[in-house]
Amino acid sequence: MNRLTLVAAILAALGTFKICSPAWGQEPATTAFDPAVDSVMGEPSRYIRDFKGFMSAPAHWDKREWVQLSSVLAATSVAYQYDYDVRKHFVPVYREKDYRDVEDALPAALVFGATWFVARRKGDDARFAEARTMVRAAALSTASSLVFKLGLGRERAGPGIEHDGWWNAGRSMPSGHTAFGFAIGTVLAESGTPKHRWVRRLAGYGLGAASAYLRLEHDSHWVSDIVPGVALGIASGRYALAHDSTAAPRANFFVAPLDGGAMLSYSIALDR
Repeated sequence: MNRLTLVAAILAALGTFKICSPAWGQEPATTAFDPAVDSVMGEPSRYIRDFKGFMSAPAHWDKREWVQLSSVLAATSVAYQYDYDVRKHFVPVYREKDYRDVEDALPAALVFGATWFVARRKGDDARFAEARTMVRAAALSTASSLVFKLGLGRERAGPGIEHDGWWNAGRSMPSGHTAFGFAIGTVLAESGTPKHRWVRRLAGYGLGAASAYLRLEHDSHWVSDIVPGVALGIASGRYALAHDSTAAPRANFFVAPLDGGAMLSYSIALDR
């Protein structure tokens, strides 16, 4: 089995388990973005609200969401059985540890940068909204994957490392780079008009697959780290899309010209 076939098989299995359905039971919906009242980074408090809502979502899950989680766990369990075989395929000879963390994050970062640049160049509000959602999805995937990494403490793949090295202060499961790539890729895939949806999905989920491939190629993770990373990344992207909203300022002044003068009005948002 060649490497591209292996990656394709992993993604096909995840598709079978419906990982690509709306995450956490939410339907994706984007809204317009006005650079006059918001920035591409958004409000810091928004990231906190996203994280709290994302991590507490299981308390409101229905049967479908629990079935999806069970499917992710089953896929991870299957992948766990092939950890050594997959690593041997990608790393057939001894190799010093060199995780290349910065290099492997570049594809997703470049996609975000290109989205932001096009939005700036063309003054495209929709692309600004997309770039902002990418930032939120990336932040959410990074924060949530770190929580699981610290909780599981699994050792990363490497020469002489056993794949069942849990609670050893490691940060292997899930793959944060894979989650990061799929978070940004999911926003790319599910944003925009339906006219070019297949192109966007090919590019978006292809970006995530490339991130997963690079982590295996560079001996940075076990294949069973990749599977939950894919699920977490797509879930983060879907959550960011489903909870997207244009931030409005809490207080605004408006000046309207009148005959012989002007009218000044003031408004404040009491509830956001």
